[in-house]
Amino acid sequence: MQTGCAVGRFRWRICGLALVWGVTALAQATEMWIWLDEHNRRVLSDRPPPATVPPQRIVRSPSSRTAPADALADPPGQTPPAVALDVRADNCDRAQASLAQLQSGARLLMRDEHGQPIPMDAAMVRAERARLRQIIRDNCRQ
Repeated sequence: MQTGCAVGRFRWRICGLALVWGVTALAQATEMWIWLDEHNRRVLSDRPPPATVPPQRIVRSPSSRTAPADALADPPGQTPPAVALDVRADNCDRAQASLAQLQSGARLLMRDEHGQPIPMDAAMVRAERARLRQIIRDNCRQ
């Protein structure tokens, strides 16, 4: 009877599907637009912001991958709203979890411009670590 072997293959397939789903979700998340609305709340969308949003309030676009420095900074002399603190705490937690996953040594996949999965090489891992460390510096306050 080979039921144990069949169960093992089924588990590997489920793990493989979960990994592919996770990488796909990560690739889609990197193509998100993030901007600050008129109440200084972050808006996340897969579509560009309305024309009424000035460029300096766009935190991230799919082509830029980085935020303008003044879009993330708190206004001088004002305390950040509680919502902004919650967003920063969430960003901090997510960045720390992602950095731990990168440092685990597990083989990670990214998507190329055609949507094909490609394994992350050492340079890609270094760049992603640097990006996550910057997010941690910006969002995790001691």
